This record gives sequence, C-alpha cells and structure tokens, in this order.
Amino acid sequence: MLTGFFKRKSPPTSNQSGDAGQSSSANVSNNTPSSLPREIDLNDLPWDPAERKKNSAYHPNQRDEIRRKYLLRGPCQPRGHDFPKKIIGKKLRRFNSAWFDQYGNWLEYSVKEDKAFCLCCYLFRDNYENQAGNDAFVTESFSSWNKTERLAGHVGVVKSFHNKALERCEDLMKQDQSISVVIKCNIYFVSWLHWIFASLNLFYNYLSFSHFCILGAPNN
Repeated sequence: MLTGFFKRKSPPTSNQSGDAGQSSSANVSNNTPSSLPREIDLNDLPWDPAERKKNSAYHPNQRDEIRRKYLLRGPCQPRGHDFPKKIIGKKLRRFNSAWFDQYGNWLEYSVKEDKAFCLCCYLFRDNYENQAGNDAFVTESFSSWNKTERLAGHVGVVKSFHNKALERCEDLMKQDQSISVVIKCNIYFVSWLHWIFASLNLFYNYLSFSHFCILGAPNN
C-alpha cells in the first residue's frame, strides 16, 4: 500500500574508493536499532495538530498504528472553543465552527496556534510531500479566515493530493477491519475445534461405557 521512490546512485569513482570503507561503516552505524526512534504509548499522542511530529519521525513499526489511532480519534475539532478574532483585510475575522460540519471528516483546528489543518494530509504528507505544491493545509497550516474558498480548493479534484491521502486513510481502516475479521474468524474456528474434540471425547467415553455394559466386567 505504501509507495516508495528510490533514486539510483552512481557507483563511486576511483578517487572515492579510499572513503568507501568509512562510508560503509558509517551507514551501518546510522542504521543500527539505537538510531531508530523509540516506540511510544499511543495514548500519549498529542491532540492539538500544531503539537504533532511528522509521521516519519516515529518508529517505522508504529507509523500505521499511529495513523489508525488518529483516525479512530477523528479530527481535532474543539467546537466549544472561543475562537479568537484577528484583523484580516481591515475586518475582524475568526475561525467558524460551522466549517466542521461541512468538512467534518478532515478539518482540524489548533487552539495553540489558531490555525486550521487537514488530518488526512498530515497522516500521509510524508508519502506525497513533493506533490503537495503550495497547499497551506499540507505544507504548514491555514489561517486566512477571509478566504473560505480555500477549504473547498484544498479538497480539489478526484486525484488531488487531499483525495489521495483520504483514500489512503480509508484503505488503512479497511485493512484494520479485515484483520479484525480474520482474528474473530480464527477465534470462532478454534472454539469450534474445541467443541468438536470435546464432543468426540464424550462420544468415545459413551462407546467405551456401552461396550463395558454389553460385554460385562472382565473376570478376575
């Protein structure tokens, strides 16, 4: 599901051969487990989008788990917050909580920085970062409250950066649901096997008892 892009490197020239051993040892040391980020408690993930690290900054084994955790939480939408006003274009403007109703599956708001973010694009920004262009929701954040058309513009066309990220979110959750179904099926199958073996054991005991009754106890 994840898409990687690899750039082929040119082989070292003759004047670089002397450094090959040092470069190789440096690469090995940089890829040691000690250089990887530590795994974290998913319950400690920050709610405010302005306080989050890039997904690539987390341990590789936890990146999809972290994405699922945020998707299960849903976008950070403090509806009861008193959104501050600021002067934009000689008028007082502020974030409108009604936008949560219109763009509820992705729009987030940071109380800390008074800015808007996109949850889907945050989760998969590292996969499409070079394709994001100058979209404020992806590269940084959005706070031009007088330009509400930028919200719809962020969603864009079918193959837009946002819709690709949204599709990845949906695929990730479907994958998680499929895994849950498989686990449940395995649990039911194991329970069924236990029932079968218990029934066979009961049937075997019944046959043994019937055989004993018919033939009688052995003579001493």
